[in-house]
Amino acid sequence: MDILTVFCDIDDFCLLFEPHWRKRLSADVPGQRQRATRLWLSEVMTIIVLFHWSGYRNLQDLLHAARLEAHGRGIPTTGLRQPRC
Repeated sequence: MDILTVFCDIDDFCLLFEPHWRKRLSADVPGQRQRATRLWLSEVMTIIVLFHWSGYRNLQDLLHAARLEAHGRGIPTTGLRQPRC
């Protein structure tokens, strides 16, 4: 399965799920801070799904292999964000 397809499916799910989840979180703990994050929920979930599919034993090895592959293709590995589908 293509990584972009996986990301778009997870992103579509997050667009529906996240508002209900945030509402539930704020109802459970009044006064809890909602800090901004560097990654969207869909990005984090995509990394987790790909890690489980990859067969690597730890996340560090997976990310290292992904950086090497991206570097070999001439893709910068820092400062990029995936556009929302």
